[in-house]
Amino acid sequence: HRRFMVSTGIGMDAMVCQDILHSKTKRGLSKVGLGKLSYMLVGAKRILFTRPVKGYLVLDGAQKVEFNHIYFVSVHNHGSEGGGFLFAPRAVCDDGELELCVAHTASKLRLFPVLFDAYRGHLGRRRGVHFYRCKEAVIHVDQPMPVHADGENCFCQEEVRVRCVKKKLRMILQ
Repeated sequence: HRRFMVSTGIGMDAMVCQDILHSKTKRGLSKVGLGKLSYMLVGAKRILFTRPVKGYLVLDGAQKVEFNHIYFVSVHNHGSEGGGFLFAPRAVCDDGELELCVAHTASKLRLFPVLFDAYRGHLGRRRGVHFYRCKEAVIHVDQPMPVHADGENCFCQEEVRVRCVKKKLRMILQ
C-alpha cells in the first residue's frame, strides 16, 4: 500500500519520474531555472521508446473502459504533477474524487501535442486522451509497467488500485 498526495501513475509518466530522479540534465537545468524543461526532454524521449499496452479501467466498481494502446494512466488529486505538467485540469484536492488521464493512441505522433499542452498548462480535449472522474479505480495492463506515487518508484506492476479518501490529509506545522 502506498499513499500519494498529488498523483500516481502507471506507464510512461512513471518512466519519466524514474529517469528524472537520476538525471544530470535536470540538476543542470534547475540551476538556471529551467528544471521544467528537463521533464519535457525526458518525456519526448520516452514517447519515442515506450511501447503501448492493452488494458482497462474499472471506475467506482461499475464502469469498465478498455483500451488497446495505453501509454500511461495518470491519477490525480491535484491538477498538475512533476515540473508543473497539467494532466488533470479539473482535479480538485478536497472533493473526494480523483481525475484520471489516459493517454492511448496507435500513433506516437499524437502524444507530442499532449505533452506540449500539459507543459503549457492547457491540456484539454485531444484525440488519444480521455479523462475520467471517480472515487476509486482499478487500472489493469496486460504487461507490467512502471508505477509511481508522487514521483517515487513503486516498481513494475500489472494492476493498480487507487481510491480517494476525502479530507484525510493532516499536516503539522511548526
